[in-house]
Amino acid sequence: MLDRPDLYLDAFIAAGAELITIHLEPDYDHPAALNKIRDAGLKTGLAINPDTPVDLFFPYLDQVDLCLCMTVNPGFGGQAFKPYVLDKVKELSRYREEKELSFLIEVDGGVGPQHVDECLQAGVDIFVAGTSYYKANSEERAEFARSVGEVVV
Repeated sequence: MLDRPDLYLDAFIAAGAELITIHLEPDYDHPAALNKIRDAGLKTGLAINPDTPVDLFFPYLDQVDLCLCMTVNPGFGGQAFKPYVLDKVKELSRYREEKELSFLIEVDGGVGPQHVDECLQAGVDIFVAGTSYYKANSEERAEFARSVGEVVV
């Protein structure tokens, strides 16, 4: 998470990014940042932290390709998954269906094999799994991969 992701967009665009996700919490011009990403021909994503209200997404949902619901507070790995974030995922999933939108829903933070079923039922499309995946044994990793369909390392 960057305090001012808008100041780094050119660097990520030049580096060859295909999708750039920006956090909604910092105070900067979110619409301008999204426009800059889109104007560069890239996909756009928005992220919120666990305690941020999900309705902050709503004004942008017809303009983004991805919504990331952080399931831990950004800063360091190894934190515990916050299951209450799945209520936000469910709300986003309902909104997507009602409005016939196509954005993907992603979760990141503390996500392990034991969370896959409840996340899928809530409407999650993409999982970011770091510490919990790499600390799992090979059998648990294989089960995680079977559950989510594809694992990109």
